Amino acid sequence: MANSAFSHGTCVESSSFQRAATADARSGAPSIKRYLGELMADAASKIAIALAELHNGGLTPATKQHGGDLVAQLYGLRQYMAGYWDFDAMARAPRQ
Repeated sequence: MANSAFSHGTCVESSSFQRAATADARSGAPSIKRYLGELMADAASKIAIALAELHNGGLTPATKQHGGDLVAQLYGLRQYMAGYWDFDAMARAPRQ
C-alpha cells in the first residue's frame, strides 16, 4: 500500500482515512465509523463481484488482488482500533 500509515504496528491506508476524516469534520460524524462503514461496503461489493466471476468462468487476478487488499485493510483497521473502539460492534451497526 503506497499511501499507508503505521500505527500500533499495523498498516491502515491513510488517504481513504484522511478523506473520511475531512468529510466528517464538516458534518460532525465520527470519522472512524464512516471509514469502517465505507470499507465494509467496498469489501462486501468486491466479494459479490468475485462470486459472480467464479460462477462465470473464473476469478480474475485483478478482482482477487483488490478483494485481498480490502480484507487486509479491514484487518489493519481492526488492529488499529483494538483497545480503543469496538470494531465488531461498529462493523455490525446499521447506518445512522
